[in-house]
Amino acid sequence: MVKDRVLWLDYAKAISISLVVMFHATLGVGNAMGGTGFMHDVIAFATPFRMPDFFLLSGFLVPRIVGKSWSTVFERRVLFYGYFYVLWLTIQFGFKAPHFAAEMGWGGVLSAYAMAFVQPFGTLWFIVVLPVFYVFAKATSRLATVVVLAAALALHLAEVHTGWMVIDEVSKHLFYFLVGYRLSEALTVLATTAARRPLAAAAGIGAWALLHGATIGYATIPGLDVVFALAGTAAMVATGGVLSRLPGLGWMRWIGKNTIVIYLAFFLPMAVSRTVLVKLGLVADVGLASFIVWLTAMVVPVAIYFAIRKTGVGLFLFEMPDWRRLAAMLRRRPAVAGQAA
Repeated sequence: MVKDRVLWLDYAKAISISLVVMFHATLGVGNAMGGTGFMHDVIAFATPFRMPDFFLLSGFLVPRIVGKSWSTVFERRVLFYGYFYVLWLTIQFGFKAPHFAAEMGWGGVLSAYAMAFVQPFGTLWFIVVLPVFYVFAKATSRLATVVVLAAALALHLAEVHTGWMVIDEVSKHLFYFLVGYRLSEALTVLATTAARRPLAAAAGIGAWALLHGATIGYATIPGLDVVFALAGTAAMVATGGVLSRLPGLGWMRWIGKNTIVIYLAFFLPMAVSRTVLVKLGLVADVGLASFIVWLTAMVVPVAIYFAIRKTGVGLFLFEMPDWRRLAAMLRRRPAVAGQAA
């Protein structure tokens, strides 16, 4: 069962990160070209469950760490995500600084950079709220599931709008993260059942897709949005189970196991490819242009990662340094130097 669970989760996470990147790539191209295409229809279909699915699958992994000490939770989740936020925030600002400076001056750039530590910047807000979710899950781990989920659902339905992204997004998505954590066993049963009966599961997924598409206009109604989100996420979990039975999808499983590689780095190839396509007028169709930008944003980060792994240069971009090992090396270095003298 453990093996099946890992397999289906990887495939489901691959779908999840693909939809996240697709959303940003497609909207960016549509805004730049002043139109819409077939990719807009795809993201419209996925919108009711795209972010709930992302956070629910993240919550599925909570049982592996929530029983450990607070120091472990801090190191593996708070410090981990904090490191990547600061690093990639700085990288993104480095690329965008000249453009920002032309609009607001370099003083404005520095102010905007400082503000990003309070109000998350761009797509990086995901990894700011995740450690908050882990801390909350740890703090409430001894409470009854029904109590925790009911409170998180009430927070979601309250539709909190303070203007502060962390508060608003935590309120909106915490429920789905906790569903992934608290109902992880039920999700495992769903995925493994789909893996054992792929034809029946595929038929069920198809029926859901038809019903979802026919009723999607109701997905924004408070309360019903939760139903659409959970139904869509269940379909993605079942799809992960079905895909785990198919051969030749090792590349997809790799994406699911390494979603952070794509999540952290997709912004740059997305922005560059969009700019090139739009400014040079290479593709007139918005849908095709969106597809090309999305594919580029998915593939280039993976290529960069493999190049880094092969050369050994730049591992810090995707792997948090072992601070304890670095500190030990620094402590040893003067002693070695003294012996050499």
